[in-house]
Amino acid sequence: MPEPAGPGSRVVERYLDDALYYLREGCEPCAERYFDRARRQGATEDQVEAVRAAAAAPPAPPAG
Repeated sequence: MPEPAGPGSRVVERYLDDALYYLREGCEPCAERYFDRARRQGATEDQVEAVRAAAAAPPAPPAG
């Protein structure tokens, strides 16, 4: 998969969102690939840990 173009912070955000998705789906190796990509674009370990914590939290109730 090619690296997305654009400002670094947007790329990091996208990779972290993708990692969150895969953690919630139960694919740790998939999430790790996206964490690695995010780190290469400048993500901090605090950001990675925040995503891990979000994945462990129960999902928010539906709006409405």
